[in-house]
Amino acid sequence: MTTLIIAVKVRRVYILDSLFKEGNKNPSHYRLTSVIESALLPIKPTFDRCNQQAETWECGYILLQSMFDFVNVYQKQFPKMWNDTKEATDEDIEKTLKELMPILFDGLGIP
Repeated sequence: MTTLIIAVKVRRVYILDSLFKEGNKNPSHYRLTSVIESALLPIKPTFDRCNQQAETWECGYILLQSMFDFVNVYQKQFPKMWNDTKEATDEDIEKTLKELMPILFDGLGIP
């Protein structure tokens, strides 16, 4: 799963790709970067380090945790916040669900 964070003031797009394997991708692999460049000329896509998927099914959990961390923890440290490229474990995913699902349900008014 790929997350793009657009930082208009510094004219950058930070690419967080949980399936990124060093050296096998560049910004042209992501269709949205060309659309963003068209709208915000010129803008520099930058890869940032993030947790990696061990398999192909963990992407949603990694995305959820990354966005939650960005909004609630790391915004003031942006863009130097993710510095870990470890693979997400089953325990990491379980922890994410236990922490974030109550917040989501509360926000939606679901008891």
